[in-house]
This record gives sequence, C-alpha cells and structure tokens, in this order.
Amino acid sequence: MKEKENTSLVLKANEELNNQLSDPSVMRALVATIFKGFMDDTLVRQACLEAMMRGYSFQDIVNKKIYAIPFKGGYSLVQSISDVRTIAMNNGQVGKDAPVFEEKDGKIISCTITIKRKIGDYIGDYTATAFFDEYKSTKDIWIKKPKTMISKVAEMHALRMAFPEKLSLAYVEEEFQGKPSFPTPDKFNKELAEASQDTPQEDSTGKVGDKTSTSNLDSLDEIREQVKTKQETK
Repeated sequence: MKEKENTSLVLKANEELNNQLSDPSVMRALVATIFKGFMDDTLVRQACLEAMMRGYSFQDIVNKKIYAIPFKGGYSLVQSISDVRTIAMNNGQVGKDAPVFEEKDGKIISCTITIKRKIGDYIGDYTATAFFDEYKSTKDIWIKKPKTMISKVAEMHALRMAFPEKLSLAYVEEEFQGKPSFPTPDKFNKELAEASQDTPQEDSTGKVGDKTSTSNLDSLDEIREQVKTKQETK
C-alpha cells in the first residue's frame, strides 16, 4: 500500500514538474539564476523532483526556499536559512542564544550556538559548535563577514540536533563552501530516476532543453509570474 502511495506521489510530482518545464526557456532561466554551475539539465530536473518529493512546490524552488548546488559530480539539496528557521519556529523553537566565538591571535577558531526547543512543559537546550577551518572559504563573503557565515553553520548544526524529525536532511549552502566532511548526497532510487525521464521536454528541434531556442523568458521574476499564472488557471 505504501509503495503504491509513493509511486503515486512520484508521478504526481513529475507531472507537475513537466508542466512547469514545458517551455525550455524555463530550464535555461533556472540554470542561470537558481541552479548556477549545473551543466546537466537532467540533474536540475532530478533536484527539482526530489525537492517536490520532500513536500516543496515548484514555487518554493523558484523562491529559493530549497535548491541545489553541484557536489561531488552530482548535487546536494540545500535550503535557505530563513526557511529552516521558519520550520523550527513552527515546531517549538522558543529561543536562540547569541553566537559565542572562540578566537586566538585575532583569528576565529569556532562558533557555538544554542537552540531552545519546547516539548510539552520541557525546554531543552541544543548546543553545537562549528570550527572555522573546516568551513572557511575563499569567497568574498567569507572574507568580509566570517563571523556571520560560520554562525550560520553552527546554527544549522544546532537546529538539526533540536529538530531531527524535521531537519535531518536540511543543509544550507554555507556548509558546502569550505571542505567539510559530508555524507554523499541523497541518491534517487530507481523509481524516482525513471519517473523523471518518463516524459522528456523537447523543443522544436527535438533536443531536450536546447539552448538555441529563443524566448524572452530570461529572468527569475518572469518564472515566478509564469508559475503563478499556471497555478491560477488550474
């Protein structure tokens, strides 16, 4: 019974995704704005489908509540920190301590953050520490705002500890910008991968996501408007 429900969910999500990507220019716009660095449209489709299987809508993807980054030859889904915070607040987070930084000779060593979660009458403290050298990056934002960046990483560690049933798969992009030791990104099972390829989108040349197709849909705002229109006409 559960297997049938999962299959139905896959097919429903795939149908919705095919509808949203029926215009090849939407895929080009996604790659240009949200899925930067992806050379394979198939991976973008799989990432979108996996996000939708987790309960997110295509609109959520367009709004970057969840998206994907290239990782180890494939991809890893990441969420916006604001989305993760909203999930935590809706499930019992009642506080967060200010980040505590350990520094030595003017250099950041680590950041520690405590998340407070209420379960019934009990309020628990969930504390996590992120070490700067494990996550630091040469990107400008890490050089200009190192404490802001490492505090996001520490906060995510604490949030996963506090809400394992909701956030065990939640990561933010900042956690992947250095060289942390991460598990291999979730792989699609055979059924999911096959479903994403059942009805490939072709343009007039017969190529999937052909980059020579001409269309004026080239901005994220236009994608959002198109998604909204499709939803209103259902």
